[in-house]
Amino acid sequence: MDTDFLIVGVGVAGLRAFIEASKGGQVLVLTKDRWTESASEYSQGDIAFALSDIETAKAVA
Repeated sequence: MDTDFLIVGVGVAGLRAFIEASKGGQVLVLTKDRWTESASEYSQGDIAFALSDIETAKAVA
């Protein structure tokens, strides 16, 4: 199997990395279980992140 990028994990960070990496080549994503099994899935919506560079941590907190 030939790939340009390897991403381990399918939480928010892993899937975000997939989105960015897929712009530059072939991506392989590994998970230890199902796609829905991640710590992000269990956080029950307690994740805050900026959607653009102009938003600050204070704005999304």
